[in-house]
Amino acid sequence: MKWWLIVFLLTANGWEPGENFDGWWASQQASFEACVEHRDFANKVNADTSLANKICFACEERFDDGTSSDATCEGPCEPCQENEENSSVSTNP
Repeated sequence: MKWWLIVFLLTANGWEPGENFDGWWASQQASFEACVEHRDFANKVNADTSLANKICFACEERFDDGTSSDATCEGPCEPCQENEENSSVSTNP
């Protein structure tokens, strides 16, 4: 398993992975720590733009070939928060 820096874009249909659109592919990172560092930098730089509430970067653990492991993403993005809430609900009876 490897860590990937991913981006979410807010569309009329809600938050969607950037990979659904040309040019917004995920970027493999050397480690979880490197991914967090790059994620935080990208979100900080983005915070000062007019798109701040429409783009969000996160980290996701994926299989070595880049396919999603259905693991939750790590980051401040709304889809990551929803995944955390759903996993805590399903694990706490």
